[in-house]
Amino acid sequence: MTEPFLDFRYCLGVDNVTPVNKLLPTKKGFFVQKADNVDINDDGELLRREGFISAYGGTKIHSIWANEDSDLVLFVEDGILKKFNTDLSSTIILPYVGDSRMEYVEINKIVYFSNEQVIGFIKDGEVNPFSTPTEKFKVRMKGGQVIEYYKARLYAAKDNVIRYSDVLDLTRMDERSDFIQMEDRVTMIKGVRAGLYVGTRKKVHFFLGDDPVESKFVTTKVLDVGAYEGSAIKVIDDWGRGAEEPGVMFATPYGVYVGRDDALLVQLTPNYSVTVTGTGIITRATAIIKDDRGFNQYLMVAEIS
Repeated sequence: MTEPFLDFRYCLGVDNVTPVNKLLPTKKGFFVQKADNVDINDDGELLRREGFISAYGGTKIHSIWANEDSDLVLFVEDGILKKFNTDLSSTIILPYVGDSRMEYVEINKIVYFSNEQVIGFIKDGEVNPFSTPTEKFKVRMKGGQVIEYYKARLYAAKDNVIRYSDVLDLTRMDERSDFIQMEDRVTMIKGVRAGLYVGTRKKVHFFLGDDPVESKFVTTKVLDVGAYEGSAIKVIDDWGRGAEEPGVMFATPYGVYVGRDDALLVQLTPNYSVTVTGTGIITRATAIIKDDRGFNQYLMVAEIS
């Protein structure tokens, strides 16, 4: 059996560094200099990405989120929290929520939402504010730019301060000892089985433990660079160990990382840089895990100033 001298069947990826006259196929396959809207599968095939159509026309839309059952889709438009309906229309959930990014977390079919202006929850389709506690030293749980639920407590970060709710009562907190102060603005709080990944604009930490009061967290710095605000998303995988467990995927100036349950970080992409006019700083982002014909793709859209 003769071995082919050149192989045009296996695409090795994009090479936009080598001069065109030297970009030749080899026995291993070929590189392309430019590839728009295509995927490369494990067999080296170039496949066109699926297209899309506009489902809703509006202005100043952000903070889109869907629940686990995909029967509730929320978003903010012109400072109003809305629900996206199956007939492609929208319904007002709560007006006057402001223009800052909204965060959501679902616990037992109840959706908690928060940004830097408001905090509340949606139960059975109705919006509920947090009530004012009457017990001594108890106050309403405060919101912020990041929220997360972890082992019976709600966590919310406003600027560089993380606050946490009472156990099992997520609408109130203890004003005497209810906060954790970080070195800079908090950009990520995501829980896994063993603890919390907490990112700021400067660093990423892992809070090992179950509770900030009873057992105390053991804090370890795991990355010397910050996570982009809004880029973190939870993922479920077996990480090659046979049993599925939660992890966290997020983006940094050093590339995209996965944080596993055991506080081990895996760099998914090499270092990259963003070339833009002005300062070139990513101020916030949003991300999804996209299933495209069997490809699990991390897709992040960044706002640059």
